[in-house]
Amino acid sequence: MQQIESIILKIIDLFRNICSGLLVLTLCITGLHVFFRYVLNNPLIWSEEASLLLLIWFGFFSISNELFLEDHIAIVMFYEKLPKKAQQLLDIIRHLILGVFCIIMTYYLVVITNSIAGNTLPVSGLPKILMYIPVIIASILMSLYSIILLIRTGLEIKETRRKTNER
Repeated sequence: MQQIESIILKIIDLFRNICSGLLVLTLCITGLHVFFRYVLNNPLIWSEEASLLLLIWFGFFSISNELFLEDHIAIVMFYEKLPKKAQQLLDIIRHLILGVFCIIMTYYLVVITNSIAGNTLPVSGLPKILMYIPVIIASILMSLYSIILLIRTGLEIKETRRKTNER
């Protein structure tokens, strides 16, 4: 399990670097747009679409990373007051629900992507599929991460039981 998690952490580092690059590129395009619009009075018509695409890629890659690291926003006021066994049970339920949701989301995203395969974005003429590729990649990663988190939680429960039995 540690080998799998170390591979996942390398994937997360890769996607963090990609996200950093996407964010810098988005800022540069936005800066250029502002310069061209307000200084040269000649706006770049493609910049809004490009920024939107980059933000979609950035957002979904970030979401998938945070899911595995469990750094996402959560309401834990009641969760932290529960006994350890109840917390573990809720963790299993959470990972199961999230895993099933992400698998279903992946399936329907592929269906949607196939239906818009020939369409292009109105201004830039880029394939519309570019808006859906990061969502598909992120949903696949989130499905994988949910399964791994479910296995990790199961192993933690098994270890807790083993320690309890040793006493």
